[in-house]
Amino acid sequence: MEKKIIVIGHIDEGKTTFINSVRSIIGQKELSDGVPEEVSFKIEENGYLLFAYPGHADYCEKIGEKGEEYAILVCSAMNGLMPEATEQLKICKEKGIKKVGVFISMCDIVDDEDLIGFAAEDIAEMLEENGYDGNCPFAKGDSFAVLEGGEEFKKKYTKILTEFLFDCHDWFNK
Repeated sequence: MEKKIIVIGHIDEGKTTFINSVRSIIGQKELSDGVPEEVSFKIEENGYLLFAYPGHADYCEKIGEKGEEYAILVCSAMNGLMPEATEQLKICKEKGIKKVGVFISMCDIVDDEDLIGFAAEDIAEMLEENGYDGNCPFAKGDSFAVLEGGEEFKKKYTKILTEFLFDCHDWFNK
């Protein structure tokens, strides 16, 4: 049975690109309209279904509908934790989502490592305020570079994303 993981986050923070990057890594074709419905993959013997809903109102209404147990929060390094992501995180807790992993996207655009660090601290604090472990898997990467980056960027960020998926696998199975 597949473990269901919802990808949450503020609009335009990289949820769609994150899912399409996972598609790319596992060799599935990216959807032509750019809207990910879902992607299935395996790590070791565990199957996963990773998906997102389009539109914030749909998230708020549908979280938990597919029986998801886990979430991956995608936040951009430029903006950090935004209001829609915070609201979705609270709803995840209310709907029984057990654990969360965090992917900080667009890190190649931000030159200031301190800014990325502040975003990570802010996210960890919000996780803890909502009853989640702030020491969950965190990755600082760039999903777009996995899809469209030059060879060096593609290799670097594919490695980061792949390691993040394995870290989430370990975390979700503890």
